[in-house]
Amino acid sequence: MKTTAALVLCLGTATATVWDGCAWLMSNSNYAGEAYAGEAASPDDCIAMVTAQCPTATIANIQDDAHGDCYCQYGEDPTPDTDGWMTCVLDEHRARGDALRGAQDMME
Repeated sequence: MKTTAALVLCLGTATATVWDGCAWLMSNSNYAGEAYAGEAASPDDCIAMVTAQCPTATIANIQDDAHGDCYCQYGEDPTPDTDGWMTCVLDEHRARGDALRGAQDMME
């Protein structure tokens, strides 16, 4: 008989937001050489569009109202600003996903 375990995360009073899929930073500092990926319905949608359309992109960039124009950007170290855009460094996003998958695998 296979036993399964559940991973439960306690977030206290924190609530999930549309920005939870990455360590988003308010920045548009890596716009040089960016490529338009399209209209995104959410930050997670923008990440998916960027990884599918621009496999060498290192950053997903979306308007700070969590939908709309989405861009593939390049660089490693975005500088915080107040230009109305949010940046997800994809290597950090992938590392978070790998860590979660690793924890899930250990539970099986």
